[in-house]
Amino acid sequence: MSGDPSDITGISSTPIAKVLARQLNIKVTAYMVGTYFSLNSAANATSNNWTGEPNPLPTSLPMYLIPEGPHGNKKLPTAFCAVGSCPN
Repeated sequence: MSGDPSDITGISSTPIAKVLARQLNIKVTAYMVGTYFSLNSAANATSNNWTGEPNPLPTSLPMYLIPEGPHGNKKLPTAFCAVGSCPN
């Protein structure tokens, strides 16, 4: 799927979250790094990536989508708005 619907070549560097924000006309947040699922929230995550999680993951909830990165220093999601930069 092309990141930019106006891109007829199918090659674009537009983030999917930006395309969704334009289509839905709402603010969308997304991580700009790889992510993995965890039983712990990003604030309590103890692993850097999915290899530190149980395999297979238990089917219990809640389940969190966590950005890859060092424990205690996870990246925050980036906000994307339909037009321009998102207001603070």
